[in-house]
Amino acid sequence: NVPGEFLCAINQHVMSKPVRSPQGFVFEAETIGAWLKEHGQICPMSGETLERDDLVSDEALKKRIQEHHIRTMLASQAKHDEERDMYDFD
Repeated sequence: NVPGEFLCAINQHVMSKPVRSPQGFVFEAETIGAWLKEHGQICPMSGETLERDDLVSDEALKKRIQEHHIRTMLASQAKHDEERDMYDFD
């Protein structure tokens, strides 16, 4: 249950270093870098020219992704703690 905005437009993986194109598409930095190297300076989403220097790090999105990871981890830990306490007869 990961928000769609956290997913790379190319491979739909959760991003750790999101970068935004001038057209507004968001990619994982390494993924779009590999795409541009393999396919040339073409945006995989729009087909328009796209150079590495056109991409801007999206720090606000990166922070939201990190916060989501922390919330998910804490919720998982809390669930684990509840299950463990259920069998604690001390």
